[in-house]
Amino acid sequence: MPELPDDATTLDAALAYANAGFYVLPVIRGEKHAGSVVGDRWPEKSSRDPAQIVAWFTFTDYGIALHCGRSGALVFDVDAPENLPIELARALPAAPFQSTRVESPGRGHYVFAMPPGRRIGNSTGQLGQGWGEVRGTNGVIIAAPSVHLDADQGGRYEWQTTGRVPELPAELAAMLTDAGDVIDAASDTDVTAYRLTYTRNDKPGLLDVLCRKFLASTGAGASRHETAVDVTTHALKEAQAGFYPAETAVERLGTLFRDSVADDAGRPVESEWRGIVAYAVGCALADDPHARRIETEKRLSVAATPLPEIQPLRAGSPLSTVVTPSSPRRTVRLTPANVIDPRPVRWLWDGRLAVGTLGLIAGREGIGKSTVAYQLIADVTRGRMPGIYYGQPKAVIVAATEDSWSHTIIPRLMAADADRSLVYRIDVEIDGDIHAPLSLPHDNIELEHVIRETGAALILLDPLMSRLDASLDTHKDAEVRRALEPLVRMAEQADAAVLGLIHVNKSTSKDPLTLIMGSRAFSAVARSVLFAMRDPDDDNVILLGQEKNNLGRSDLPTLAFTIVNICVAVTSEGPVNTGKVQWLGESSLSIKDALNTVTEQTPETKTATQEAMDWLHDYLMLKGGAEKSSAVKRAAQAEGHATTTLNRAKNKLGVIAEMSGFPRTSWWRLPEPIESTGGVQSNHAPGES
Repeated sequence: MPELPDDATTLDAALAYANAGFYVLPVIRGEKHAGSVVGDRWPEKSSRDPAQIVAWFTFTDYGIALHCGRSGALVFDVDAPENLPIELARALPAAPFQSTRVESPGRGHYVFAMPPGRRIGNSTGQLGQGWGEVRGTNGVIIAAPSVHLDADQGGRYEWQTTGRVPELPAELAAMLTDAGDVIDAASDTDVTAYRLTYTRNDKPGLLDVLCRKFLASTGAGASRHETAVDVTTHALKEAQAGFYPAETAVERLGTLFRDSVADDAGRPVESEWRGIVAYAVGCALADDPHARRIETEKRLSVAATPLPEIQPLRAGSPLSTVVTPSSPRRTVRLTPANVIDPRPVRWLWDGRLAVGTLGLIAGREGIGKSTVAYQLIADVTRGRMPGIYYGQPKAVIVAATEDSWSHTIIPRLMAADADRSLVYRIDVEIDGDIHAPLSLPHDNIELEHVIRETGAALILLDPLMSRLDASLDTHKDAEVRRALEPLVRMAEQADAAVLGLIHVNKSTSKDPLTLIMGSRAFSAVARSVLFAMRDPDDDNVILLGQEKNNLGRSDLPTLAFTIVNICVAVTSEGPVNTGKVQWLGESSLSIKDALNTVTEQTPETKTATQEAMDWLHDYLMLKGGAEKSSAVKRAAQAEGHATTTLNRAKNKLGVIAEMSGFPRTSWWRLPEPIESTGGVQSNHAPGES
């Protein structure tokens, strides 16, 4: 093991390790996943080539991973020195030692050479559990001078002893087992396909057995990582054999693993879990599902008794011992409400869109949903969105397929004054080449990863329906929920809000939620629904109302806006024009009232309104642009215009009603051009306080 100077850079160190015979890999600062930089099939990509190492580590802050097995090394990763078995405690002082904790001198990595002819794996074998882990074939360790994720809590990588690496003593070698054939971790594409392909659910109770095994083993002090690898690999082999869905296995075991390491602050849990699942899928793909099904059913048939399907409860037996021969025991657990802590709702957009939820903006094509969405995005990236991140610019991830980024989205972001360095377009690569749009629930895992990586506060899906897997029927509640409910769980875990844009159907319903296209599950799963439509009294004004708000007020005012055309750039190809939201304040008209007005209008009422508009405009112009409202109403009545028609004409023209003089008198006047205002407001019109 090379001795590193105190001022060694990661590039210097990586070259020194390679010169000493170690294969190295770059890893993202603060992570331990060997593929965090080089991606899939990382075991094939570790290198001792100086040119490759220079390319990886020049002008980067990557950490260094040593690929143990490929380098001919075996490392004991000791977490609890006080629990070391006597055989291991005798051998460790002879090995180069890298300390990983200031406050625990014996905690860290002890490096030995693999005995000739052996391919020892990562199992602790006869050394038991509770002291640490073995890093053998395809094992890695992070090496100095990489920055430890828990540096502020005493974590560090520092070689205490270096020099010759001794061969693993025969006594220890005899206690460890060789790895089987080397299994490559599955690619992200393979993992996604695996989770969606194996959906049979013949014996779901078998998964309960593995969940209990994980809890029992880790509760007894076993390595949480190694136990997760073992249990998840077994589970995905059974899922491939048709006993329960692969997706269910990954979700349930993932929850158990995350809970088990919740006390390990700073541990890169999501990266670690992705690596475990990728390895488990690789192992499962190498398994024979037919043989596994036969073997498992034989084991179950031996364990079963010749009793009816539901075994009777014997006298004195506790309820939890009642089982069915066809599946292992399921346990119902009760949690009293008084041990569950209350939590406040955290609003991304104050009162309208909550963090950890799905929100919708619904409306007809071309109404301005996307333009409003990009104004919201701009406000998030500039820290001017009223809510928990006010004053804190945050990143936004955008999945959009209907609009061109160059022609439409970028100009809209420019018009809205977004910080474009914080807006990320999301694409999907298949086998590193073919580009495809984001698909749910296929890409949930990777989506959560990039949300955490960028610290994104908002994810825009435009349109939402196009983001659902093509095999799902968007008119069936159960299939829509298969995509949306995991998305919501992901948003909650990632601490971000998801905003989906969705079109409405062409029915004449007066219920805004019924108008939303597709299954009712879209509006049911969403915690908030905003609805956009034209003001029935003024085609130039668009109303944005809160039609559903499970977590907040249901009486929020309707916002009004118009879209103005502006030039955002002049290029060699010509000017770039786009639409920009111009907030007009609040409207007294609710969306339901507006829908009622639209459905009640007839060609006759529309003609009468237009005639009243023409008359009112001309009348006020003749009066110098303003007149007492009482005089206007008398003149209108004399001309045969009904009061309701006159009021509709007033609203469509944007006539301003104001009080002036003494005594106070109501006047109507024609509007003047309205200047654009700033960002969105929470519960009042933009620009008001």
